[in-house]
Amino acid sequence: MTNYSREKLIEICEKSIVPLPEWGDRDTPSAQENVGLCWVLLKSGCDFSVLVEPEEKGDRCVTDERSIWLRIRWPSFLDFECEKEGDPSNQELFYLPTERRLEKTQGGDWY
Repeated sequence: MTNYSREKLIEICEKSIVPLPEWGDRDTPSAQENVGLCWVLLKSGCDFSVLVEPEEKGDRCVTDERSIWLRIRWPSFLDFECEKEGDPSNQELFYLPTERRLEKTQGGDWY
């Protein structure tokens, strides 16, 4: 599935938070931080797109059966201060586990 709604992505973010005693990988803290920021940006209404095709040749950041890749955009300080119009200045790639991946870990560390 690559047609994720904002509501579904927020739900996945909330299910992706793993209790500290379950963390099992050196990269889990950054993965959890990533989920938290992704949740905040989605919840506050920032523009997003689900990556279903490579943005550049050879890019591996594409949604598949294990991970959902998102590009989220939000305004910066300068957007507000200088009253710029158009696309927000800040954008970042985020990844979330798919629901299937979460189910397989049964509440444990999905990273």
